[in-house]
Amino acid sequence: MWAVELKRDWKYLDTTNDVPGAWRGRMPPDLLVNGRLPLFKKEPGYMFFQGNTTAMVFFFKGTKKIPGKLQFITRCLHLQTNDLI
Repeated sequence: MWAVELKRDWKYLDTTNDVPGAWRGRMPPDLLVNGRLPLFKKEPGYMFFQGNTTAMVFFFKGTKKIPGKLQFITRCLHLQTNDLI
């Protein structure tokens, strides 16, 4: 597992077809806002699988462990370097 941190706010929807069937639609309703789970910039989690464009991540909300499938964007090294200059 790898520790991860969100780089921007995200509203996670667990009812789409790209979410694994075992996880689809199983989000605790008390955590949802307008049918989506709000995740905030800098929110920590644990990535346990990384594909080419997606990652499987556990987030924790209070005492609840929330699995999620998130898309991520990789950027070229020169673009990352420009951000640091």
